[in-house]
This record gives sequence, C-alpha cells and structure tokens, in this order.
Amino acid sequence: MTDAAPALLKDLLGPKALTVIAEAGSAASPHFGRAAFLEAASNGLAALSIMERVRHIADALKPALPADYPAAIAIVRAMAPRLRPGFQAIAITEFVPRHGLDDIDTSLAALADLTRYGSAEFAIRPFLAAQPERTLAVMAV
Repeated sequence: MTDAAPALLKDLLGPKALTVIAEAGSAASPHFGRAAFLEAASNGLAALSIMERVRHIADALKPALPADYPAAIAIVRAMAPRLRPGFQAIAITEFVPRHGLDDIDTSLAALADLTRYGSAEFAIRPFLAAQPERTLAVMAV
C-alpha cells in the first residue's frame, strides 16, 4: 500500500516530512538535535503556505545544528542525500541563505552540492543580491 498523495501542495512539508528530515539529521550526525528540530519545525506549521514552510523548516534547523556555521553546513550537506528530492531538500537548502550570507565561500560550495538534491534557485538569490559579482564568478566555474 502506498501513501496517498497530499491534498495540498503545502502538505508535502507536513508532519511526515518533518520526521523524515529529523531522521536524516540524526543519521547525518550525532550533533543534530532531533527533538529541538521537531519542536521548532512543528510549532505553527499548519497555518503556513508551502514556501513559508520551506523558510520555517530552514529556521527550525538552526537550534538543531552546531552554532559553528561550517560545522552546521557539513551536517546539512550530509542530510541531503537522505531526503526525497524536491521540497524536503529545498527546505534544508534554504538554511544556507538564511544563516550563511556572511560566509559566502562555504555557502556557495554548499549550494553547488545541495542543488543536486533540490533546486537552489531560491537559495542563491540572496547571494546574488548581496554580492552579485562574487556569486556569478563562482556560478560560472
């Protein structure tokens, strides 16, 4: 028996997806705070649209990951192959611009890797706005 298709697009990032993301984080690193993620991600989720859920989940990763940005990104990168392609991967990819604009080299390398699992088309935009020449130079390589 297969799971029924979600009734609404936003349901692709519902409670089941949060559990999958939490499991990916736990499998990726013992430093991932599963309970912290699930609490933060679940809080207020029901009222959000799909893209609001993407941003909400990205922000919910923050308390579950190490404070050191490169260490956090290493875990996010290790999570990506464990997720379903699509919105689950896009949600963790969104962590990069929301928390990594000050570390452009680490962030752009992460986006280059993460885009294989879920599009980084939204995640790259803040980098293009903040540092267009540097971002385009990295993208051209």
